[in-house]
Amino acid sequence: MSLSEKLIRENSITWNSIFSHPFVLSIGRGDLPFEKYIFFLKEDYFYLKEYSRVLAIASAKAPGEDLQKFFAEFLHSTMTFEMELHRRTCENLGVSREVLDRHEPTVLTLSYTNFLIKTAYEGDIVEILASLFPCEYSYWEIGKFLKEKGMPEKAVYKDWIETYSSEEFGRIASKLKEFLDKFSESVGDKKFERINEVFRESLRFELYFWENAYREGLIRDIFSKK
Repeated sequence: MSLSEKLIRENSITWNSIFSHPFVLSIGRGDLPFEKYIFFLKEDYFYLKEYSRVLAIASAKAPGEDLQKFFAEFLHSTMTFEMELHRRTCENLGVSREVLDRHEPTVLTLSYTNFLIKTAYEGDIVEILASLFPCEYSYWEIGKFLKEKGMPEKAVYKDWIETYSSEEFGRIASKLKEFLDKFSESVGDKKFERINEVFRESLRFELYFWENAYREGLIRDIFSKK
């Protein structure tokens, strides 16, 4: 069993919960309220900006040229192909680039990105790959899952599904999985525990991110009252 398969199996309840989340399913049906979608895009745009910093750090720390090139390609794809979807969609929904850039993220999104940046600085390359895998690979799986169920009529949701089920996005996600799985045989039980801990935390943040978007920042309000 590959390292990625083992990680998903160990955290299958959380992993599967993402695919049944009402926000995800609403994108597929095309009945998600635009207000929720705009909130999600603003949060995700901030996330992607910080995600790009993580990829830059990962490229600098990569032990070999192939992995270094991959992270550089990953960074370019995120900042152009993926972030352009957010800019284009928000503009079509009446949200300017300036408003998108000025968005103040919720505590949940800040916590998630801070975790990824901390892992990039302090972790080794396997931990970094494990921290990135839940986001990148689950989005590709979600994109394919929703596309197979049938495309919604509303263009903004169709565009999201087309982007994340695309060959371009799938190529990056597959290469990330491939690099992670190269460490399958060299990871012992003790090291796996640490990698699984990183993966689990990142995966939980992914699920919370969807919930935070569905509730339009309710998680932020809960945190602020404590």
